Amino acid sequence: MAKKIPYGLTDYLRIVTEDYYYVDKTRYIEDLEK
Repeated sequence: MAKKIPYGLTDYLRIVTEDYYYVDKTRYIEDLEK
């Protein structure tokens, strides 16, 4: 079964435990700040 898209969700625990699609973009923060 395909993962759900967490549209509008900000609760990380819920995203992980309820099998939502999650992409960690932490490494791009420095680029965005430039």
